Amino acid sequence: MENTTPSRSKQRALEIHPSKANCAQAIVAAYAPRFGISDPDTALALSTGLGRGVAGMNEMCGTILGVSVILGLAFGTAEAKREAPGRVFELTKAFAKEFQARNGSIICGVLLGITPPPAGVAIPKKRPCHDLVAEACDFLDRVLPPEPAAE
Repeated sequence: MENTTPSRSKQRALEIHPSKANCAQAIVAAYAPRFGISDPDTALALSTGLGRGVAGMNEMCGTILGVSVILGLAFGTAEAKREAPGRVFELTKAFAKEFQARNGSIICGVLLGITPPPAGVAIPKKRPCHDLVAEACDFLDRVLPPEPAAE
Protein backbone atom coordinates (compact mmCIF):
# COMPACT_ATOMS: atom_id res chain seq x y z
CA MET A 1 0.00 0.00 0.00
CA GLU A 2 1.40 3.39 -1.03
CA ASN A 3 2.09 6.04 1.62
CA THR A 4 -0.14 9.03 0.89
CA THR A 5 1.17 11.23 3.72
CA PRO A 6 3.01 14.20 2.17
CA SER A 7 6.71 14.40 2.95
CA ARG A 8 7.89 17.14 5.30
CA SER A 9 9.62 18.72 2.30
CA LYS A 10 6.37 18.81 0.32
CA GLN A 11 4.51 20.25 3.29
CA ARG A 12 7.16 23.00 3.59
CA ALA A 13 6.99 23.79 -0.13
CA LEU A 14 3.22 24.17 -0.01
CA GLU A 15 3.48 26.40 3.08
CA ILE A 16 6.10 28.61 1.42
CA HIS A 17 4.23 28.94 -1.90
CA PRO A 18 2.71 31.35 -2.79
CA SER A 19 2.83 33.55 0.30
CA LYS A 20 6.61 33.80 0.62
CA ALA A 21 8.07 32.52 -2.64
CA ASN A 22 7.61 31.75 -6.31
CA CYS A 23 7.20 28.13 -7.41
CA ALA A 24 10.90 27.44 -8.00
CA GLN A 25 11.88 29.05 -4.71
CA ALA A 26 9.31 27.02 -2.76
CA ILE A 27 10.69 23.74 -4.12
CA VAL A 28 14.35 24.67 -3.66
CA ALA A 29 13.86 26.11 -0.17
CA ALA A 30 11.85 23.09 0.97
CA TYR A 31 14.21 20.39 -0.34
CA ALA A 32 17.65 22.09 -0.09
CA PRO A 33 18.11 21.36 3.64
CA ARG A 34 18.26 17.66 2.75
CA PHE A 35 21.43 18.47 0.79
CA GLY A 36 23.29 20.76 3.17
CA ILE A 37 21.72 24.15 2.40
CA SER A 38 20.07 24.73 5.75
CA ASP A 39 19.63 28.53 5.53
CA PRO A 40 16.22 29.19 3.95
CA ASP A 41 17.28 32.69 2.83
CA THR A 42 20.18 31.20 0.86
CA ALA A 43 17.90 28.69 -0.84
CA LEU A 44 15.34 31.39 -1.65
CA ALA A 45 18.02 33.73 -3.01
CA LEU A 46 19.63 30.95 -5.06
CA SER A 47 16.39 30.29 -6.93
CA THR A 48 14.88 33.80 -7.16
CA GLY A 49 15.46 34.23 -10.89
CA LEU A 50 13.85 30.92 -11.81
CA GLY A 51 10.29 31.91 -10.98
CA ARG A 52 7.50 33.02 -13.28
CA GLY A 53 9.04 31.22 -16.22
CA VAL A 54 12.63 32.44 -15.66
CA ALA A 55 12.74 35.99 -14.34
CA GLY A 56 9.11 36.66 -15.20
CA MET A 57 9.60 35.93 -18.93
CA ASN A 58 6.89 33.22 -18.90
CA GLU A 59 9.21 30.59 -20.38
CA MET A 60 9.83 27.16 -18.78
CA CYS A 61 7.73 26.59 -15.67
CA GLY A 62 9.64 27.31 -12.47
CA THR A 63 8.56 24.01 -10.94
CA ILE A 64 10.64 22.16 -13.54
CA LEU A 65 13.58 24.46 -12.88
CA GLY A 66 13.27 23.99 -9.12
CA VAL A 67 13.16 20.22 -9.56
CA SER A 68 16.30 20.39 -11.71
CA VAL A 69 18.17 22.37 -9.03
CA ILE A 70 17.28 19.79 -6.38
CA LEU A 71 18.20 16.91 -8.68
CA GLY A 72 21.56 18.62 -9.19
CA LEU A 73 22.09 18.78 -5.45
CA ALA A 74 21.10 15.12 -5.08
CA PHE A 75 22.81 13.55 -8.08
CA GLY A 76 25.02 16.20 -9.67
CA THR A 77 28.76 16.54 -9.68
CA ALA A 78 31.06 19.44 -8.97
CA GLU A 79 33.42 18.29 -11.72
CA ALA A 80 33.47 20.28 -14.94
CA LYS A 81 32.40 17.71 -17.54
CA ARG A 82 31.57 18.12 -21.19
CA GLU A 83 29.30 15.07 -21.33
CA ALA A 84 25.75 15.26 -20.06
CA PRO A 85 25.54 14.81 -16.29
CA GLY A 86 23.71 11.49 -16.51
CA ARG A 87 21.14 11.08 -13.76
CA VAL A 88 20.34 14.79 -13.38
CA PHE A 89 19.53 15.17 -17.09
CA GLU A 90 17.70 11.84 -17.20
CA LEU A 91 15.43 12.68 -14.26
CA THR A 92 14.87 16.31 -15.31
CA LYS A 93 13.78 15.15 -18.77
CA ALA A 94 11.56 12.47 -17.24
CA PHE A 95 9.83 15.04 -15.04
CA ALA A 96 9.43 17.51 -17.92
CA LYS A 97 7.84 14.79 -20.08
CA GLU A 98 5.47 13.70 -17.29
CA PHE A 99 4.63 17.33 -16.59
CA GLN A 100 3.87 18.10 -20.24
CA ALA A 101 1.74 14.98 -20.64
CA ARG A 102 -0.29 15.85 -17.55
CA ASN A 103 -0.56 19.63 -18.03
CA GLY A 104 -0.36 20.19 -21.79
CA SER A 105 2.73 22.40 -21.68
CA ILE A 106 5.95 23.13 -19.79
CA ILE A 107 5.75 26.84 -20.62
CA CYS A 108 4.72 29.12 -17.75
CA GLY A 109 2.93 31.62 -19.98
CA VAL A 110 0.82 28.88 -21.59
CA LEU A 111 -0.01 27.33 -18.22
CA LEU A 112 -1.09 30.74 -16.89
CA GLY A 113 -3.08 31.63 -20.00
CA ILE A 114 -0.77 34.53 -20.91
CA THR A 115 0.58 32.89 -24.05
CA PRO A 116 -1.77 31.06 -26.43
CA PRO A 117 -1.40 27.27 -26.17
CA PRO A 118 -0.41 25.18 -29.17
CA ALA A 119 -3.32 24.17 -31.41
CA GLY A 120 -5.40 21.43 -29.84
CA VAL A 121 -3.96 21.80 -26.32
CA ALA A 122 -6.47 22.59 -23.57
CA ILE A 123 -4.99 24.39 -20.58
CA PRO A 124 -6.89 24.82 -17.27
CA LYS A 125 -8.42 28.26 -16.78
CA LYS A 126 -7.32 28.65 -13.15
CA ARG A 127 -3.83 29.67 -12.03
CA PRO A 128 -2.38 26.18 -11.46
CA CYS A 129 0.90 27.11 -9.74
CA HIS A 130 0.20 25.69 -6.28
CA ASP A 131 -0.98 22.37 -7.76
CA LEU A 132 2.12 22.27 -9.97
CA VAL A 133 4.36 22.77 -6.94
CA ALA A 134 2.62 19.79 -5.32
CA GLU A 135 3.12 17.74 -8.49
CA ALA A 136 6.83 18.60 -8.54
CA CYS A 137 7.17 17.58 -4.90
CA ASP A 138 5.48 14.25 -5.60
CA PHE A 139 8.04 13.58 -8.34
CA LEU A 140 10.96 14.50 -6.08
CA ASP A 141 9.60 12.32 -3.30
CA ARG A 142 9.54 9.37 -5.72
CA VAL A 143 13.12 9.78 -7.00
CA LEU A 144 15.11 11.19 -4.07
CA PRO A 145 16.56 9.19 -1.21
CA PRO A 146 14.12 9.06 1.72
CA GLU A 147 13.96 12.02 4.08
CA PRO A 148 15.89 11.59 7.30
CA ALA A 149 13.71 10.89 10.33
CA ALA A 150 12.34 13.96 12.11
CA GLU A 151 14.46 15.16 15.00
